[in-house]
Amino acid sequence: MSGGGSVWYQMRPNKFVDRSLFVECLGISVSAVGAHKYVYASMGASHLVDHHAVYQRLGIRSLFSFDQNQISLERQLVNRPIDTCICQKMDSKELPDHLSTLLDLFDDASNVAVWLDYTSAERFQQLSEFENVLGECAPGDVCRITMNSDVRNIGGLGDRWKRDKFKSPGAFRADRLRTGLGHYFESSFKEVEEDAIPIVLAHAVRIACSRAELRCQGVTFIPVLITTYKDGQRMFTATVYAAGEGGAPPPIRSWEYLASDWLDVLDIDVPELSTREKILIDNVLSQDAAHILQHLSFVPANDEIIAARSLESYKKLHRFVPAFYHIDVR
Repeated sequence: MSGGGSVWYQMRPNKFVDRSLFVECLGISVSAVGAHKYVYASMGASHLVDHHAVYQRLGIRSLFSFDQNQISLERQLVNRPIDTCICQKMDSKELPDHLSTLLDLFDDASNVAVWLDYTSAERFQQLSEFENVLGECAPGDVCRITMNSDVRNIGGLGDRWKRDKFKSPGAFRADRLRTGLGHYFESSFKEVEEDAIPIVLAHAVRIACSRAELRCQGVTFIPVLITTYKDGQRMFTATVYAAGEGGAPPPIRSWEYLASDWLDVLDIDVPELSTREKILIDNVLSQDAAHILQHLSFVPANDEIIAARSLESYKKLHRFVPAFYHIDVR
């Protein structure tokens, strides 16, 4: 399976929306103490797209990227948004031991914002790494995890469940997830439907946070943004805020996309639109999806049911939907 980083962002509008949502969420989360107090650390991949976003839109200047691939690291040095961005060869499992050291690398930094962006299906290891990062967090820190939630990596689509003598595809998927997630699996799941995998992973992240809270005295992890989207493969993300005694700051509590609880998963499913199509829809955006479809001379999906669902997602998230243009830098 190819990693998510190998696909151009022009072909991944849902991931673009998801990233933009996260950047806005991060901006609101860090506003209580100021962006200058935060170190942003993530698996930046070759182009450091999220590092550019948090620098340009939020003003976070303390930037750190880690990667195991030497070629990616060499490209990162070319693509850094500013020359003080540190790019280091490091595995994600090493990050928890380096969190306190990260603060020493940058002047005036007191908090971290971390994004563990995984594409493979090694979910137990990924949750363990995420828990270990959470275990080193202080009040005000922000942590985010992206995980593969594609049903094709779990099974239950063909006849395998029959051959293995399960009563249904959902029971087969529950068994596979129970094995793959270990103690992060919510035991109440006896069957898992195709579209319920993100809910299972949301429970898994909740369990990881609960375990980490036992190691972080005075910290409660609050879900602020939980999403799922599909650009080729279905992915799941969870962003949590490490709250101290006062809880989450007021700006977070009033954010329109704030997750109401651990199971409030926002499904990002915007239609692929040309610039002209986008403008046409924006002109009637106040109407419901059915009226918008009547207004259009085309169906922006394979059928009207899918189109209506995509338009509802677009209405909710339209200010994050990209319009890509070709720009030649000579």
